[in-house]
Amino acid sequence: MNTYRLLLGLLFMPLAASAAGKPLHVVLVGDSTVTEGSGWGRGFSKFVDDVVTVTNVAQNGRSSKSYRDEGWWDKAIALHGDYYLIQFGHNDQPGKGPARETDPETTFAANLARYVDEVRAIGAKPVLVTSLVRRTFSKSDPTRLESAHVPYVAALLRVAQEKSVPVIDLHARSLALCESMGPAETARFDFPDAKGKIDTTHLHEQGSTVFGRLVAEDFMPILPPRVAALITMKRATRFMVEKVSCEGGYVWSYLPDLSRRWGEMEANPTMIWIQAPGTPAMGQGFLDAYQATGDEYYYQAARKTADALIRVQHPSGGWNYVADLAGEESLQQWYATVGHNGWRLEEFQHYYGNATFDDRTTIAAADFLLQFYAQKRDEKYRPALDRAIRFVLDSQYPSGGWPQRFPLMAGFAKQGHPDYTGFITFNDDVVAENIDFLIACYRQLEDPRLLEPIRRGMDVTLATLQPSPQAGWAMQYTTDLQPAGARTYEPKALTTHTTARNIDQLIRFYYLTGDRKFLTRIPDALAWLDSVQLPKELAGARGTHPTFLELGTNRPLYLHRTGSNVVNGRYYADYDPQNTIGHYNSFRSLDTPALRARYEKAVATPPEEAVRGSPLKSAAGRVRKTQNQSRAADEEPVSEARVARIIGQLNAEGYWPTPLRSTSHPYCGDGAAEVTPGDFSRTMVGDETDTSPYFAAAPVMGISVGAYLRNMDLLVRYLESQP
Repeated sequence: MNTYRLLLGLLFMPLAASAAGKPLHVVLVGDSTVTEGSGWGRGFSKFVDDVVTVTNVAQNGRSSKSYRDEGWWDKAIALHGDYYLIQFGHNDQPGKGPARETDPETTFAANLARYVDEVRAIGAKPVLVTSLVRRTFSKSDPTRLESAHVPYVAALLRVAQEKSVPVIDLHARSLALCESMGPAETARFDFPDAKGKIDTTHLHEQGSTVFGRLVAEDFMPILPPRVAALITMKRATRFMVEKVSCEGGYVWSYLPDLSRRWGEMEANPTMIWIQAPGTPAMGQGFLDAYQATGDEYYYQAARKTADALIRVQHPSGGWNYVADLAGEESLQQWYATVGHNGWRLEEFQHYYGNATFDDRTTIAAADFLLQFYAQKRDEKYRPALDRAIRFVLDSQYPSGGWPQRFPLMAGFAKQGHPDYTGFITFNDDVVAENIDFLIACYRQLEDPRLLEPIRRGMDVTLATLQPSPQAGWAMQYTTDLQPAGARTYEPKALTTHTTARNIDQLIRFYYLTGDRKFLTRIPDALAWLDSVQLPKELAGARGTHPTFLELGTNRPLYLHRTGSNVVNGRYYADYDPQNTIGHYNSFRSLDTPALRARYEKAVATPPEEAVRGSPLKSAAGRVRKTQNQSRAADEEPVSEARVARIIGQLNAEGYWPTPLRSTSHPYCGDGAAEVTPGDFSRTMVGDETDTSPYFAAAPVMGISVGAYLRNMDLLVRYLESQP
């Protein structure tokens, strides 16, 4: 199985008090370049979101002197904020009159020092901000700005150093940004004032967003890491929900302008992907964030995802890999073009119109609905959950196995290979995943009718283990439990990785039930794995075992292909280990000593001790929840340095720019019968008509659902680790 989290059920309440707590209160103090109407304050508030409460008490035309003299400072300090961001300088300059002017070396510095002391006196934290630059370019050097603020900036930096106060050097940041943009591009921030004169000092909404972001970015490292994490999580989630989502659904990756998007294959704008890391994975990520923060926004995001999944649920109760919110006709057209021409993705070459267990598709959606329903017991979502449970029960064969697709529709024989979707499958841990889902439903919904299907699922795993001397498992089986093939590059054979996984499952079934029958034949399977290890001349970098072993002979079968596209291409298996296909591994790395150690530990564990933590045997047993499938195994500690790195990598738009290593040829018509010149025997993709994904030579940066989920998971784990 994948990495697991242990949960004491799914109904724990979100950690609102400990994780979210009372929002920090930030008070903005300064002149017109800070205000909501003409400064960076409005843009700043956008970036810190509602995780932080922002009160902007900046006033037009005030200096460090007049702001206090007119009583504005008394009102600001009476707010008892947690942080005070203080920016003055524009109106302290000579020529502003005696009520406002200050000397940078004396009165201006003294005013700032006094502000700092008084903020600290109420237990708050001061932050000094240098003045926003005026966008006035030099006539002698139009690439450079003229700044009259330099003496005041220097004075502020000196006070900050003397008083050990954090600084946001907005002057330096805004100057560098404007000079990099140049006069023409910077002019988009300018606007006419009341007298019609072009204002190069103040900001309209677009400018406030740009320069407010600079302040927010530099403020984040000043905040407690917990608060910075909350802000980052909310910004990233708002972007995904409000900018990227298709009515609550998601694919896997997107170009920054959303002009192209991909799941396992390129998708239409109205398509959503259920196969991980798609829509259910996003819903689970939202629930994880809700449980860690108590922020209702995340629950509502999860609700939108649940609604999208229910909208595309097959009438039988399951889900297909992909759905199209534009309707069935649009989806069929996609299958007939993009899907049909994915040479190596045979599962997309035919539109069945049913649902699938492959790649955990149905179970991911069903498991998310279970957890979403369990969170608040909203009865609106119970019928869809019941349909999903019924799908798992209806599709189970009397033997206990499950087909890859259901309802059964055997309509796609390919190159002499029968349609395999009705065969019992162990591929992608279908049996184990279905058992886990039924166990979770049994515990959460207290439904005893699920115990018998759970037991039959366990029994079929044992029943399909072949007799010695070939005591292994195939990936698929006919309904009379005979080994079968699947895709044209998955021959009818025994498979070493499936055997290793099923040994693990039998050990786990023992810990769930205490029934030693699940252990009795494991030595035979381990002996078979030992007997089919790769010879020394092939082992090493390639792995420890061949993937496929021929029935009856134990000879390794290796995978090859010829041709250039789905029309003229052909897969075949033979005994030659050279020049095997690149997209599907003919070799596996298996840790059989570790398997043997787990088996020996299980044998030494008495049944009554083995079932002590079983959710089938005890009300206190732990329900095992599969980790979100989009998340890679991550053993690195969640340090504050790592959290800071993740926070700093979120861009201005609100996503983590990620190299999109996988791309594809846009659909350009069906493949030709004539083979395109070139060697495609080991490539990820064939000729230009092949719509299969492949690794880009020069990946573009884009939006990745997987990156969002990994980073959110890290931030959630960080919050959960805090006292």
